[in-house]
Amino acid sequence: MKKIVISLLLMISIVLVGCSPDTASVLEGSYQNETVEDGHFVSLAFYPDDSSFVELIDNRKVDSGTFEKKSDNIYLVKSEKQEFEIILDKDYTFEITLDQLNDGKPFQPKNTSKDPGEIATEFDDVEEYEKLLNKK
Repeated sequence: MKKIVISLLLMISIVLVGCSPDTASVLEGSYQNETVEDGHFVSLAFYPDDSSFVELIDNRKVDSGTFEKKSDNIYLVKSEKQEFEIILDKDYTFEITLDQLNDGKPFQPKNTSKDPGEIATEFDDVEEYEKLLNKK
């Protein structure tokens, strides 16, 4: 009788573990950091439908490209201007480093929305902000 109870409990545990939802974080939506030391803020929008992203510095679109999932929570982000890896935490945060911002120290954008939204701003000084993506 004891063997039957133990076997039954073991089978129930296996079924419950197998049916539990996948808790891997998904890179999607809008991310923004608080202002970094030099007064700028960075926004990133990730569109999972076509695996694309847009990067803004102080609301100026400075870059766009694609991203791909390498493993459960690791993504490779690529554009003509840069390539970097994101390790997405369970709380939908990650660290990013841009040499020209925050004295080259990493900062942590936070997920502000699961919807990446639309970016419809135009500025005359975008080139100045695009230079912030350059390596030192």
